[in-house]
Amino acid sequence: MNKLKTFFSGAVIIASFVLISPVAAWAKGTPDSFADLAEKLLPAVVNVNTTQTIKIKRRTMPQIPGMEDFFRRFGQENDRRGSPGNGDEDSRKDNGEDRALTRKRQSLGSGFIIDPSGIIVTNNHVIDKADEVMIKMHDGRELKAVVIGKDDKLDLAVLKVESDKPLPYVKFGDDSKSRIGDWVLAIGNPYSLGGTLTAGIISARNRDIQSGPYDKYIQTDASINRGNSGGPM
Repeated sequence: MNKLKTFFSGAVIIASFVLISPVAAWAKGTPDSFADLAEKLLPAVVNVNTTQTIKIKRRTMPQIPGMEDFFRRFGQENDRRGSPGNGDEDSRKDNGEDRALTRKRQSLGSGFIIDPSGIIVTNNHVIDKADEVMIKMHDGRELKAVVIGKDDKLDLAVLKVESDKPLPYVKFGDDSKSRIGDWVLAIGNPYSLGGTLTAGIISARNRDIQSGPYDKYIQTDASINRGNSGGPM
């Protein structure tokens, strides 16, 4: 599936992976504005927020005759100071046995709608091991998503949301027609700030960085930051 690409920013490999999506619609030469294209595409790009429950086992202090009050005061003092794990849901055992801590880990990413029925494409690492996936639309609506397909090797995932009306969507473009020097736009949810658009050019094609069997990457200087993972270019 040659539509899955990763990108560079200058000479630095970006940690987020972005998916090729909307068809190129730029005029010849330098465009006067990207406003019309942005207005058309932004409603189909979504924020992907995930929650994962993780359990951590820690050893409690063993009971020592005459030291129970000391350890009790020590633990209370740490709680007042905000020690690691304070506020977590936990179950504890005495006598030096394991203490299980339950924490909620949240992550962010981007995605884009490819069908008005609510089919969304994102990166697999955005939703991997998540207990809950929530989608925030460009208009502010929040919808619960279910994972209906994923591929670890391609780092690709497909989500489904339910909506009472057809959703805005985009179509995959033909990346084989892209040329070095073409203008490109990247749309995503950097740092969980919401829909953000950046512009750049295709700096190179078919880059092979020896990272796997699908190394035919597109290199661009469009700004791609943490949270852009799964968004379209």
